[in-house]
Amino acid sequence: MQAKHIPLCLIKCLLWSGVSAALILENQELQQRIRPQRVEFYSINFNNTLHWQPGRVGKGEDITYFVQYKVYGQSSWKNKEECWQIHEGLCDLTYETSDVREPYYSRVKSVSAGVHSNWTISCRFTPWRETIIGPPSVTVTPRNRSITLKLKAPSSPYKRKKGSKISMAYFYHLLYQVFLINNLPNEHIKQWKMTCLTGCSCKVETYICGHLLALSSKVTNRS
Repeated sequence: MQAKHIPLCLIKCLLWSGVSAALILENQELQQRIRPQRVEFYSINFNNTLHWQPGRVGKGEDITYFVQYKVYGQSSWKNKEECWQIHEGLCDLTYETSDVREPYYSRVKSVSAGVHSNWTISCRFTPWRETIIGPPSVTVTPRNRSITLKLKAPSSPYKRKKGSKISMAYFYHLLYQVFLINNLPNEHIKQWKMTCLTGCSCKVETYICGHLLALSSKVTNRS
């Protein structure tokens, strides 16, 4: 009996199918491996930055990232041009999220060797609820037997028409507490509470000798 010859084209097709299947599996594995992790907003005084962790990136692999954002409820995503095809693991979205009471989403994907990962989406982020308000600036003016403290709320990144930055006290009812602690035993702690309703400074003047000053602040109307 003569052996049947398999057509060369069929052999090539079978080999190509096997190679294609292997490439698909390899690309799928790479897609999952390089996908960004822990996509989260960090916000201080409305400076809103998106951070993420890289996936399981191999040594020497070139990874680039792409960032998009949108307002909650919108169907379409917008590209963040300054964070399109970048290598860093963060993106400044301060001005894209400038309506501080609106909720936002952002998402990140990565690309390596022409393979695109799936998008990783952040949790919903509302700046007014989630930003961290930094400490006030404190100016201490010593006098003969007293000191004057001048407290000023931190500034937001947003500006008025004339160019001056808007104080965080414009957005929140800020309450500052100043404590005067005597380092002698059995002495009472003196306390002042000062409310900043606008961008104005707050002052307190007291006689001081052998005392320690401490300062705390809180937001009284974030709801």
